[in-house]
Amino acid sequence: MKKRYIIALTICIFLMVPQVAKACWAYLTVDELVEQSDVILIGEIVERLEGSIKKEDMHYAKWRVKAYYYIKGEMNDSEMIVGTPNGGTSIDYDLNANGNQVLLFLKKDGIHYFPHSPQAMVGITFDKEKIQGEKKISGEELVKLIDINGQNMNPEDRGKLETYLSTREAIQGIDWTAANSGVQKNITMMGGFALIGASGIIFLIARKK
Repeated sequence: MKKRYIIALTICIFLMVPQVAKACWAYLTVDELVEQSDVILIGEIVERLEGSIKKEDMHYAKWRVKAYYYIKGEMNDSEMIVGTPNGGTSIDYDLNANGNQVLLFLKKDGIHYFPHSPQAMVGITFDKEKIQGEKKISGEELVKLIDINGQNMNPEDRGKLETYLSTREAIQGIDWTAANSGVQKNITMMGGFALIGASGIIFLIARKK
């Protein structure tokens, strides 16, 4: 009889573990998320990169994020690397758990950026054709371009987040037309240098003959 009780208790404890893991993350209000974040951005998760960020005794997965608008933080980078826990523990999570189009609340630690918790990754949807190529935009205009569909937000928090966004006077955007032009220019220059180098090698070979 005692053996049955022990088995039942063991099963109960095992089933409770995921709930305990979820409780490891402290709930933050929208105001707290905003206040405690160094950077708030609207962007798109491009891919998970190889390797990891090593910080103290933890490993973090590296994600490449394409930025469209910076709501908080003096940033103008078109892309950034964001880390999420990846140490084979119960607190691991993926940056794209709520989709690839996201609103991220990030804290800076050294040269790296990390979400506060899964709560700091808000799933959104937007039309990339309409949202890229802007320089600055008002909060009211931005709210019209995105749809907040984060499953990890209750209706009250979603309403507060929309209010926060809509009251921003000027939100810094990334002009991806210029960013892509810069990349293309670099590629063209590299191609030019390669052509010059190849021509020089051919010239030297011809002289030796």
